[in-house]
Amino acid sequence: MVKIVIKKSLDKLILIFSFIFINFIIVIINNNTIHNLKMETQQLSIIDRVKTFEDALAIADDQSREECLKSLEGYNTPDEVAYKKLKLITKVINEGWVADYKDYTQKKYCLWFGSQLYGANVGLLFVYCICSSGDSYAYIGSHLNYPTREKAEYVGNQFLPLWNDFLF
Repeated sequence: MVKIVIKKSLDKLILIFSFIFINFIIVIINNNTIHNLKMETQQLSIIDRVKTFEDALAIADDQSREECLKSLEGYNTPDEVAYKKLKLITKVINEGWVADYKDYTQKKYCLWFGSQLYGANVGLLFVYCICSSGDSYAYIGSHLNYPTREKAEYVGNQFLPLWNDFLF
Protein backbone atom coordinates (compact mmCIF):
# COMPACT_ATOMS: atom_id res chain seq x y z
CA MET A 1 0.00 0.00 0.00
CA VAL A 2 2.81 2.38 0.87
CA LYS A 3 4.50 1.63 -2.46
CA ILE A 4 1.33 2.47 -4.35
CA VAL A 5 0.89 5.83 -2.50
CA ILE A 6 4.54 6.74 -3.08
CA LYS A 7 4.27 5.77 -6.76
CA LYS A 8 1.11 7.88 -7.21
CA SER A 9 2.75 10.81 -5.41
CA LEU A 10 5.86 10.40 -7.52
CA ASP A 11 3.76 10.28 -10.70
CA LYS A 12 1.99 13.49 -9.66
CA LEU A 13 5.33 15.17 -8.95
CA ILE A 14 6.71 14.07 -12.30
CA LEU A 15 3.57 15.34 -14.01
CA ILE A 16 3.79 18.69 -12.19
CA PHE A 17 7.51 19.08 -12.97
CA SER A 18 6.90 18.11 -16.58
CA PHE A 19 4.17 20.71 -16.83
CA ILE A 20 6.41 23.37 -15.24
CA PHE A 21 9.34 22.42 -17.47
CA ILE A 22 7.23 22.52 -20.65
CA ASN A 23 5.76 25.90 -19.66
CA PHE A 24 9.26 27.15 -18.88
CA ILE A 25 10.42 26.12 -22.35
CA ILE A 26 7.36 27.76 -23.95
CA VAL A 27 8.10 31.00 -22.06
CA ILE A 28 11.71 30.92 -23.22
CA ILE A 29 10.65 30.32 -26.83
CA ASN A 30 8.06 33.13 -26.64
CA ASN A 31 10.53 35.53 -25.04
CA ASN A 32 13.13 34.76 -27.70
CA THR A 33 10.55 35.31 -30.42
CA ILE A 34 9.51 38.62 -28.87
CA HIS A 35 13.16 39.56 -28.37
CA ASN A 36 13.97 38.68 -31.99
CA LEU A 37 11.02 40.74 -33.25
CA LYS A 38 12.15 43.71 -31.14
CA MET A 39 15.72 43.32 -32.41
CA GLU A 40 14.53 43.21 -36.04
CA THR A 41 12.53 46.40 -35.51
CA GLN A 42 15.42 48.11 -33.74
CA GLN A 43 17.87 47.12 -36.49
CA LEU A 44 15.87 49.02 -39.10
CA SER A 45 16.83 52.68 -39.16
CA ILE A 46 14.15 55.26 -38.55
CA ILE A 47 14.36 56.19 -42.23
CA ASP A 48 13.47 52.61 -43.17
CA ARG A 49 10.53 52.58 -40.75
CA VAL A 50 8.92 55.92 -41.65
CA LYS A 51 7.66 55.92 -45.23
CA THR A 52 4.29 57.63 -44.67
CA PHE A 53 2.62 59.98 -42.21
CA GLU A 54 0.72 56.95 -40.88
CA ASP A 55 4.05 55.22 -40.11
CA ALA A 56 5.19 58.27 -38.15
CA LEU A 57 1.85 58.37 -36.34
CA ALA A 58 2.22 54.70 -35.34
CA ILE A 59 5.80 55.18 -34.09
CA ALA A 60 5.19 58.47 -32.23
CA ASP A 61 4.79 58.48 -28.47
CA ASP A 62 1.23 58.71 -27.15
CA GLN A 63 1.41 62.38 -26.19
CA SER A 64 2.78 63.50 -29.59
CA ARG A 65 0.23 61.35 -31.41
CA GLU A 66 -2.67 62.78 -29.39
CA GLU A 67 -1.45 66.38 -29.82
CA CYS A 68 -1.13 65.92 -33.58
CA LEU A 69 -4.52 64.28 -34.01
CA LYS A 70 -6.20 66.88 -31.82
CA SER A 71 -4.60 69.74 -33.76
CA LEU A 72 -5.85 68.25 -37.03
CA GLU A 73 -9.46 68.28 -35.83
CA GLY A 74 -11.69 71.09 -36.99
CA TYR A 75 -10.97 73.55 -39.76
CA ASN A 76 -7.42 73.70 -41.05
CA THR A 77 -6.11 75.07 -44.31
CA PRO A 78 -4.02 72.66 -46.44
CA ASP A 79 -0.78 74.38 -45.40
CA GLU A 80 -1.68 74.05 -41.70
CA VAL A 81 -2.48 70.35 -42.09
CA ALA A 82 0.78 69.78 -43.97
CA TYR A 83 2.81 71.65 -41.33
CA LYS A 84 1.26 69.70 -38.46
CA LYS A 85 1.98 66.41 -40.23
CA LEU A 86 5.56 67.47 -41.07
CA LYS A 87 6.06 68.53 -37.46
CA LEU A 88 5.15 65.03 -36.22
CA ILE A 89 7.22 63.34 -38.95
CA THR A 90 10.21 65.51 -38.00
CA LYS A 91 9.83 64.64 -34.32
CA VAL A 92 9.74 60.91 -35.10
CA ILE A 93 12.62 61.03 -37.62
CA ASN A 94 14.77 62.99 -35.14
CA GLU A 95 14.33 60.25 -32.50
CA GLY A 96 14.41 62.63 -29.53
CA TRP A 97 16.98 65.06 -30.94
CA VAL A 98 15.91 68.67 -30.43
CA ALA A 99 17.75 71.61 -31.95
CA ASP A 100 19.42 73.84 -29.38
CA TYR A 101 19.19 77.34 -30.86
CA LYS A 102 21.49 78.73 -28.18
CA ASP A 103 24.30 76.41 -29.30
CA TYR A 104 25.76 77.88 -32.47
CA THR A 105 28.22 75.01 -32.78
CA GLN A 106 25.45 72.41 -33.07
CA LYS A 107 24.76 71.51 -36.68
CA LYS A 108 21.12 71.82 -37.68
CA TYR A 109 19.91 70.85 -41.12
CA CYS A 110 16.76 72.31 -42.61
CA LEU A 111 15.29 72.05 -46.05
CA TRP A 112 15.77 74.91 -48.45
CA PHE A 113 13.57 75.00 -51.52
CA GLY A 114 13.97 77.29 -54.49
CA SER A 115 13.79 77.38 -58.24
CA GLN A 116 16.70 76.19 -60.35
CA LEU A 117 16.56 79.43 -62.30
CA TYR A 118 16.86 81.84 -59.38
CA GLY A 119 18.36 79.69 -56.66
CA ALA A 120 16.95 79.21 -53.20
CA ASN A 121 15.74 82.71 -52.36
CA VAL A 122 12.65 81.62 -50.47
CA GLY A 123 12.95 80.72 -46.80
CA LEU A 124 10.74 78.46 -44.78
CA LEU A 125 9.82 80.53 -41.75
CA PHE A 126 11.00 84.13 -41.68
CA VAL A 127 11.43 86.24 -44.78
CA TYR A 128 13.02 89.68 -44.85
CA CYS A 129 11.78 91.83 -47.70
CA ILE A 130 14.11 94.55 -49.05
CA CYS A 131 12.06 96.12 -51.86
CA SER A 132 9.21 93.86 -52.82
CA SER A 133 7.93 90.37 -52.28
CA GLY A 134 9.96 89.28 -55.33
CA ASP A 135 13.19 90.22 -53.60
CA SER A 136 13.14 88.27 -50.37
CA TYR A 137 15.87 86.43 -48.53
CA ALA A 138 15.55 84.04 -45.64
CA TYR A 139 17.86 84.71 -42.75
CA ILE A 140 16.22 82.28 -40.34
CA GLY A 141 15.51 78.69 -41.32
CA SER A 142 12.60 76.45 -40.50
CA HIS A 143 11.90 75.06 -37.07
CA LEU A 144 11.70 71.69 -38.82
CA ASN A 145 15.38 70.91 -38.30
CA TYR A 146 17.24 67.62 -38.52
CA PRO A 147 20.48 66.45 -36.90
CA THR A 148 21.91 65.05 -40.13
CA ARG A 149 21.86 65.98 -43.79
CA GLU A 150 20.70 62.45 -44.62
CA LYS A 151 17.55 62.81 -42.52
CA ALA A 152 16.78 66.27 -43.90
CA GLU A 153 17.15 65.11 -47.50
CA TYR A 154 15.09 62.00 -46.84
CA VAL A 155 12.17 63.94 -45.37
CA GLY A 156 12.38 66.47 -48.20
CA ASN A 157 12.23 63.79 -50.88
CA GLN A 158 9.91 61.27 -49.21
CA PHE A 159 7.32 63.83 -48.13
CA LEU A 160 7.56 66.27 -51.02
CA PRO A 161 3.76 66.51 -51.51
CA LEU A 162 3.41 67.62 -47.87
CA TRP A 163 6.19 70.19 -48.32
CA ASN A 164 4.42 71.42 -51.45
CA ASP A 165 1.19 71.90 -49.50
CA PHE A 166 3.04 73.59 -46.66
CA LEU A 167 5.12 76.02 -48.70
CA PHE A 168 3.32 76.75 -51.92
